[in-house]
Amino acid sequence: MTDAAEGLKGLESDSARAALALKIFGRSGTEMLPMIMEGLREAREQAREFGVVMSGESSKAAETFGDSLDRLKLVLGMAFVNLGIAAMPVLQKLVDWLTRLGPNHQEPRHCEV
Repeated sequence: MTDAAEGLKGLESDSARAALALKIFGRSGTEMLPMIMEGLREAREQAREFGVVMSGESSKAAETFGDSLDRLKLVLGMAFVNLGIAAMPVLQKLVDWLTRLGPNHQEPRHCEV
């Protein structure tokens, strides 16, 4: 709905706006047009009033920060992979040792309760 309203707002002529509203919303589209345009304007005003609109500079900074977090996630993920690879020989010895202790390789033990 917001994308449709944005598209309608971006059109210069009222007739183009009405034609697009008709195409998107059907016969009631032209009747809804004033409400859509007013609602979009009011929503933007409220967003500015409550301080939830970011400036272009803030938006770019947020995008850059998000990209940095994505890179950090990749680096940390690879660090854990490398740690796992380094620990594999020790873990393999542990698994081998535990496997040898399994029921096939030991005498049954009885516990008295």
